[in-house]
Amino acid sequence: MRHSLKWNAQRQELINDTERNILMRPVNRGQQPDGLVIRKYRDALPVLSERLGRYCSYCEARLPLSLAIEHIMPKSKHPELELVWENFLLACHICNSIKGTNDIKVSDFFLPDKDNTFTIFEYFQAGIIINDSLNSQDREKAERTLQLVGLNRLNGEDNRFIDFVETWNLVLRYKEKWYKNPSTDIIESIVDLAKESGHFSIWMTVFADNPDIKKRLINAFPGTEKKWFDEEGRPKPLQ
Repeated sequence: MRHSLKWNAQRQELINDTERNILMRPVNRGQQPDGLVIRKYRDALPVLSERLGRYCSYCEARLPLSLAIEHIMPKSKHPELELVWENFLLACHICNSIKGTNDIKVSDFFLPDKDNTFTIFEYFQAGIIINDSLNSQDREKAERTLQLVGLNRLNGEDNRFIDFVETWNLVLRYKEKWYKNPSTDIIESIVDLAKESGHFSIWMTVFADNPDIKKRLINAFPGTEKKWFDEEGRPKPLQ
């Protein structure tokens, strides 16, 4: 019981921490390799993991062991798309299970393999919100996207939220280290740790004032869609 109380106190301290932003990393899986024959959809997992990194395409958690193929259009509703490379993303079991077999019309959602998702969402202490600059049509589209994988209902009981907050505090500590010693070694450590911890968007947000680190992060995370960022690592606005 004492251990449980201690953990609850630590968790609440994390949840109550400073304002946070979370976005969604835009990705590019590339074309299906010529030599890849997909007889079962899991056959695509090794190449997708190499192309996109072992991260959830939605919540950005790093998943070294429990990564799953995510069918954008559910295979139960669209069996003809079960083995189609362009219908694959990677997802954690929470995002994947919440999305489930919900049939979707792709144009009704912002999807990380098709859209400039980095500019759409912001995440604060109270939860994820939608960028105020979006027009009403895009706001509705963004809201549907949040609902699709349950990112509109994050709270202290959701393991994804706890992971976000813990990563945010880790990034803040390393930003302080960088301020104290802005050396090449520290920058390389930041990029290496970012790849290991996941949550690309947290690192990009906390280091928003450092173009060098942002550009390194964009290049370091496999499959990041670079066309949505300018030469300083800033996200381009929605068209």
